[in-house]
Amino acid sequence: MNVDRAGAGQLASCSVKSLIPCVTPSKLTWIVVSLGLLAGSMHAQLFNNLQILTQSIPVGSGETDPNTGKRVDGPKWVCAADFDLDGNQDFATCHLNGEVYVGWGRGDGSFAGPQKFPSGTSDLRAIVSGDFNGDGRPDIAATAPYDGVVTLLFSTVPRGFAAPSLVPSFKRGRNLEPGDFDGDGILDLAVAGPDEVVSGTNTNQVVTGVLHLRGTGGGVFVRMGNVAEAGLAHLENSKLKPVFSLESFRRPGETRDTLAVTHEHSSKIWVLRIGTNGVLQVAHALSWFGNQAQPDASPYYVDSLKVGTVFSPITTGQSDLIAVMQQA
Repeated sequence: MNVDRAGAGQLASCSVKSLIPCVTPSKLTWIVVSLGLLAGSMHAQLFNNLQILTQSIPVGSGETDPNTGKRVDGPKWVCAADFDLDGNQDFATCHLNGEVYVGWGRGDGSFAGPQKFPSGTSDLRAIVSGDFNGDGRPDIAATAPYDGVVTLLFSTVPRGFAAPSLVPSFKRGRNLEPGDFDGDGILDLAVAGPDEVVSGTNTNQVVTGVLHLRGTGGGVFVRMGNVAEAGLAHLENSKLKPVFSLESFRRPGETRDTLAVTHEHSSKIWVLRIGTNGVLQVAHALSWFGNQAQPDASPYYVDSLKVGTVFSPITTGQSDLIAVMQQA
């Protein structure tokens, strides 16, 4: 594993391998974690470390395929929030067969449940939490890519969720991130995924990429527009690949959130901000390796990213972007 740092503080002063184009004025620090092939001993040690976790909590119904015996309810994503406002952290998982399970935290590392809640969908891939209807309670949003919707589960008193509310998105929209992208104090949603191949069309056609759903209050979302530049056409027989990585963040002094987007078939990270038309658009496209003359010459793809404070004390509010990359 190699860790490289470029452009500490501001991208205008790139260093090391010049991983980032120096023309981007974003006040961010960037780290790249490059993953090559792990040696056998390192690979084994990684999974040995994972096995020492103190407890395992069963989730899902255990539904199996009658022909193969394999489970078909596999959990795909997890999020955490204090859904019942009792002061203890809870978690929610979404599953391949459309199930949502919530574990109610007791505050001592144990959980009641997990309790099953209907999603109103046939499959789920990503799940996030946020107060989506403005009542002060954390809710759940999850993507159903084959149904082409986002399902919303609004938290209810004392401990539960209302019947699911379905928001149209797009077929194969699989990844999800909340954020107040327009700064109106109401959470919006960004949905990303590979586009569906439509019969009779060019399979390389990108229609959606990232979809911006604007929250208008009370759990209502309006389709605003999409960012095709950050997308990738769905390839036949590739199911829901590639997986996208989305991260919203707010820099000190700003009143709205920024969205960073990438996917595992890209050497770029796109930084999206609200345009004058109120729709998310590409503000910067960051090329990690190669150079500006050949931005797509990188031998690496970005698997995932996160934004947080790494190089400075948390109180500084410095935004650092960490990306995990592997050879193309």
